[in-house]
Amino acid sequence: MEAAGVLKDVPYKIEWKEFPAAAPLLEALGAGAIETGLVGDAPFTFAAAANVPVKAIGAIRQSREGLAILVPRDSHIDGFDDLKGKKIATGRGSIGHLLILAALESRDGLPATSRSCSRPSDAKVAYTKARRCLVDLEPYVSQEEVLFQSRRLITAEDWRPD
Repeated sequence: MEAAGVLKDVPYKIEWKEFPAAAPLLEALGAGAIETGLVGDAPFTFAAAANVPVKAIGAIRQSREGLAILVPRDSHIDGFDDLKGKKIATGRGSIGHLLILAALESRDGLPATSRSCSRPSDAKVAYTKARRCLVDLEPYVSQEEVLFQSRRLITAEDWRPD
């Protein structure tokens, strides 16, 4: 917006703040430190459920294939049920967290232990170190597949309600 010059003559001051993930952005919003922000549906839902005073003013739909649980390409984990007893790295309150909860809810019992990390970078470090399982979204899913030889175990398309 700045590069296009659209903000040049606005009658108010704009300050840009950068957040590592949606959860801290929503905390800042709830504390009154910022007025608006862009987050995904799951962080918004978790914040609303926690009584953070949020309001959605727009929405877009994306492909469900871009949200995935990833494992190393050579992993012996072949399906979601193979995750029983394993740790899953995902950002707390993220869309990945919601994917894990939905996948677990669709099964009888809880076949996996979710390891929620406060920041997406922490989840990535946990995955890289243990090389077991990571939940992520595009463009990171494709980067993991190409650069780090990961494969999609399940996607949001796999647990879509009928």
